[in-house]
Amino acid sequence: MPPFPQVPSACALTNDGWPLDNPGFCTFHGILNYWLTSTSSVTLAMIALDRGLAVKKPLEYVQRSTWRRLAQMVALPWTLGIVFAVVPAILDWTAYQFDNIVCDVDWHPRREHVIYYAATFSLCFATPAVIVLVQYARILAEVHRLRSAVVVTSPSSPTRIPNGAFLPTRQSSTLRHRSPGNQKILVSILTVIVIFFVCITPFCCTKLVKVLLGPKAIPDWLDMLSTVVQFLASVANPFVYSIGLKSFHAALCRLTRSGRRRVTWSLSV
Repeated sequence: MPPFPQVPSACALTNDGWPLDNPGFCTFHGILNYWLTSTSSVTLAMIALDRGLAVKKPLEYVQRSTWRRLAQMVALPWTLGIVFAVVPAILDWTAYQFDNIVCDVDWHPRREHVIYYAATFSLCFATPAVIVLVQYARILAEVHRLRSAVVVTSPSSPTRIPNGAFLPTRQSSTLRHRSPGNQKILVSILTVIVIFFVCITPFCCTKLVKVLLGPKAIPDWLDMLSTVVQFLASVANPFVYSIGLKSFHAALCRLTRSGRRRVTWSLSV
């Protein structure tokens, strides 16, 4: 999730609610927070379905890889996210809550809250989480199967050439060279997904408990902690990517060095 909702929340926490104490800005902030959160989880589910098809049925994947399909995969999460994000704003449910550090719905076990949050929780959190879990489990199983098949079928002895010398097998050396890089990329992607759902789960579950048991069922400190943990997902992503991708790591290092030089220059001036 982009850092746009975090900045107003940090300002409100240190400035007695400003700027989230403004009703219009508070409504916008609530829409943005729910929109980006819902879109992120559904997008991860779309990516998981796409990668699952690419691994399990590569020929069918090539045939179905069209601009229309790509546009549908991008449009669905953003459309679903904005639909659920504007409902609280239209019904005037949104208000700034200090314990949440965000503009959120003051959840109660009322019928309209239960219906709305049941739909949001199911379509924007639970279903995407199940899809991601199932698809990546299938992908890992398929990768393990293919790796085992390569080990069994690849020649283990060197190739003899006419002058009597031996050459190592190119396929085996190529696989050994590519395997660590591919494994790092896969691990970094899975780590990002795990971090996202670990961080978003407390935020979603605390709201679910409020809807079922009332707003006082969750202590204020736990409510605030769930929001902070949710925001940590976007902070952790760049560092996780830098572990698995050398190009991303180099770009992050250049950005860090550039930031240090700017800070040093501003202090000297």
